[in-house]
This record gives sequence, structure tokens and C-alpha cells, in this order.
Amino acid sequence: ARGSNGVILITTKEASNQNASVSITAKITGGVSMLPAKLDLMNATQFANYYNERAQLSTNIYKDVTTETPISSAPVSDPSAYGEGTDWIGAITRVAPYQQQQISGSCTVGSSKHYVSFSHYDNRGIIKNSGVRNMVARINSSVDVFKWLNVGTKMSYTYRDTDENLASIGGTSIWDSAIYLSPLIAADAVKNPLSTSGAKITMPTYSISEKTKNTIRSMFNIVGYAQAKLHKRLQFRTQVSFFRFDRNKYQYEPSTLPSREDGLGGKAAREYYTENKFTWDNTLTFTKTFAKRHGFKAMVGSAYYRFTNGSFSLSGQ
Repeated sequence: ARGSNGVILITTKEASNQNASVSITAKITGGVSMLPAKLDLMNATQFANYYNERAQLSTNIYKDVTTETPISSAPVSDPSAYGEGTDWIGAITRVAPYQQQQISGSCTVGSSKHYVSFSHYDNRGIIKNSGVRNMVARINSSVDVFKWLNVGTKMSYTYRDTDENLASIGGTSIWDSAIYLSPLIAADAVKNPLSTSGAKITMPTYSISEKTKNTIRSMFNIVGYAQAKLHKRLQFRTQVSFFRFDRNKYQYEPSTLPSREDGLGGKAAREYYTENKFTWDNTLTFTKTFAKRHGFKAMVGSAYYRFTNGSFSLSGQ
């Protein structure tokens, strides 16, 4: 669920004469995101009663517990002492703010047209310590150099920084998703009080506060073109474009996580991927209309394409 707290829109326009105009628009929005509703899950007391009933009916885990066993000898001897227990969905989620700023401007001077825009978006995730920051910039220009020749360029750059979710509410991960976790386990616990193994566990609260899982992506694209009308029926177009994509992934698990073995140290991983695309297209088009009802079009052209990519990964502990 999302609620918008405010929008500011500013638009200005000027025109010095019929052949020149300028327009600038700015927009600012903000608000909050939150879970629309919570599942009606058992609290700690209800879960403790359920656990005792399960033990009475099970012959595999608690062989000495039957329906005749007094509550004082049950696996959880005093269910009411636990009260509400841990609300795991509440422990890993939050009311998350978001904001967006946009500004754009366009200018027309004679036979030339230009457009510039920039936007910034910051959305903190509902899962604590998650979120996305995004920036996009664009520049477009077009100029009629002569009546028969038009040239232009288009450029764009996108930067996206993502702090990925370090915990989950539901799904298939039954060992650490919030809806599957026992409310008897404290949010800062390192062991399950009902487990007989004594093994340390890393609860989602520890994952959120101590782990790092970040991905940064960037994309750059530039296109340049020229279009010439060589004859009333003959048109030539050439276009050159370049595209670059980069992705960096960072992951880190410190040695302070409860489930990490003593003396083992932290665990880190780094991945990098990049790709480049270059294209050059040329077309010559002939168009002719017969008797105002029939048309003929022929096109010849050439195309050049080059693609390269690379990757690198490193991990250690």
C-alpha cells in the first residue's frame, strides 16, 4: 500500500517570438509505503498451547508426553508466561518513505529542437535496510542544417543502486521467513528455545542489521543520426549507436553472525559484468507514387554490429 503525502509541480513557459520557445517543468512527489494488512498469526501463548497439543499427539518427538501428561511436564510448562511473544512480520518491516524529483526542459530555436531531463527516485523498502535509488538523465537534439538535411543525437544515462531484501515475509523459505518463525523465539535470540540440538541460528533481525547485499547497475546509450533528402523520391539515412551496461554485486556476511562458526571469519563476494554494443546502419530509400493511388518503395542498406562483454567474480572468507 502506498500513500502520497505531497506533490509540487512547477511549469514555466516563455516565447520571445514565433521562432523561439522555452519550457521548463519540475515535479516533486513523496509519500510512504507500508503493508496493507498483516496475517492473523498465533501469538506466543497460542503457539505454546499448540506445541503442547502437538507433542501429546506425536509419537516421534516426545514419546513420554501423552494426553494425560500434566501441563507442568509438557514441553512448554507455562504458555501464558510468553504473552504476545515476537511479531516477526513487525520485526523485519517498516513504514518506508519514498521521494521522487523530476525536472525537464525543452527549447526550440528556429529549425533546432532540444530536450533535457533529469529524474531522481529514492524508495526505501518495506523490508528494513532495503531500497532502491535511481537516477535517469536524457538529452535529445535535432537540427535542420539545410532544408534537405537533418541531424540529431539522443543520449541517456541510468544509474540504479539496489539494497536487496535480507529477509522475507513469506514464500518457500520455511526456516527464516517471518510467517513461519515461532513467536516463542526472541528477536535477538541466537538459539531456538524448543530445539534440543543447541545449534546457534541467525534470525532475520541479525541478517538485516549485519549482512550486505547490494547491486549497482548503470546504462549509457548514445545515438547519432543524419537524414538527407537527396531527391524528392530519394532519401538517405545513417545512424551510429553505442550502448554500455555495467553491473556490480557486493555481498558480505560478518563473523559476528550467530550461525558463523567461531574463528571462521566473515564471508565476502564480488561480481562484475559489463557489455558493449556498437551499431552502424545506412539506408537508401526510393519512393514513387503512381496515379495518386499506387505506391512503390525500394530500400537498400548496410549494417555493422559489434558486441563485447566481460565478467569477473571473487569470493573468500
